Amino acid sequence: MAALFIDSKYQGKGYGKELINFIKEKRKNIQLKVYKKNDEAVNFYLRNGFVKKEELLDEQTAFNGCAVERQSFTLW
Repeated sequence: MAALFIDSKYQGKGYGKELINFIKEKRKNIQLKVYKKNDEAVNFYLRNGFVKKEELLDEQTAFNGCAVERQSFTLW
C-alpha cells in the first residue's frame, strides 16, 4: 500500500483503524513514513500499536518526517 488517506468527513469513525488491522492480519512487518508535523497521522499510528523508529530528512522536499514499521515508525 502506497498511502492511507481517509476523507475528513469519515475520519474518527474507525475506518482507518479497520484498514490498519486488515493490513496487520496480512503482513507481519509494516514499514511506512509519515510527515512529522502531521500530528493527526502520527498520533493515529501511535494509537494503533506503532512506535517511532527514527527521524529522517526527505532530501527531495527537505521535510522532516518519520519512518514507521509494524511496531515502530520513523518520522521525516
